[in-house]
Amino acid sequence: MPYGSLTITGKPDLQEAYEVCTEHPADDPDYLAGHICYGPNVWPKQPTEFQRIVYGYFEAIIELSHQLCRAFAIALGQHESFFETQTRRTMSQMRLIHYPPQTGPLEEDTIGIGAHTDYEIFTVLLQTAHGGLQVKNTAGDWIEAPPIPDTLIINLGDMLERWTNGMYVSTPHRVINTSGQERYSFPLFFAAEHETIVTPLATCVDEHNPARYPPVQSGLWTNKMISEVYEYRARARGNIPDPQRSEPMSTRECFSPFRDCRLGRSAEQK
Repeated sequence: MPYGSLTITGKPDLQEAYEVCTEHPADDPDYLAGHICYGPNVWPKQPTEFQRIVYGYFEAIIELSHQLCRAFAIALGQHESFFETQTRRTMSQMRLIHYPPQTGPLEEDTIGIGAHTDYEIFTVLLQTAHGGLQVKNTAGDWIEAPPIPDTLIINLGDMLERWTNGMYVSTPHRVINTSGQERYSFPLFFAAEHETIVTPLATCVDEHNPARYPPVQSGLWTNKMISEVYEYRARARGNIPDPQRSEPMSTRECFSPFRDCRLGRSAEQK
C-alpha cells in the first residue's frame, strides 16, 4: 500500500502500509469467487523471519478477538458463542502502517489518516512509542490516545454498532503524527464472515428504541467502504450491490467483474 493509495478526506493520507489477511489456499472457494480478504497472502522474501513473526502475531490477535467476542456476546444477553458462529471464516485483515513525521501547518485533509470509523466489528491496535492517534469523544472533541506500554487499544466498529442498534458506537478516530519521529502502528480489523447478515439484536431493540439500521451484508459493506477510499479498488466503485439487503448476493452478482481486484491482491500487484 504505497503513499497516495488511501484517501479519506479529499487528499491522499500520509501513510504507507502492508496488509495481511487470514491465509487461505489458492483454491479456496471464497478466493476463487473474488471475495476480498480471502486467499494466499503475498509475503516478501526478506527479512527471512518476517512472515513467521507477522503471521504469528496476526493469529494471536485473532484468538484474542474471539475471546473479546465471547465477552461482548454475554454482555449483550446472547449465548457466548453468538459471534463465534458469525466469524469462523472471518474477513479480518491486519495492516502494518508507517506514518512519516508531519511538519509544517496542519490541514484537516492532509494528515496521517483522516477522520473515519472502522468498517468491521472492532479493531485491536498496537501502537509504538510515538503517539498520534486521536479519538472523538461524545462531546465531539478530539482527544489523544497515547501509547501505554504493554497495552492494546480496542476501537469499536460499524458492524458492532449496527448489531447493538447504536448501544455501542463505532469509534471516530484519526492520526496526526506531530512527534517528529517515524510512527508505526499495527491495527487488526476483526470482521464477520462475508455472507453474515448483520441486523440489530433483539436484546437491543424495544418500543422505546426501535431498530435504527436495516440488515446489511458484512462482506459487501466492507468491500464497498474499502473501494471508496483505496485507489487500487477504484474500478469497483459504483459497481458493488447495495450491502443493506436482507439476503446474501450471489457470487456472480457481487464480484465476478472484479476477480482480479481483491484486497491486497489487485491485478496491478500481480
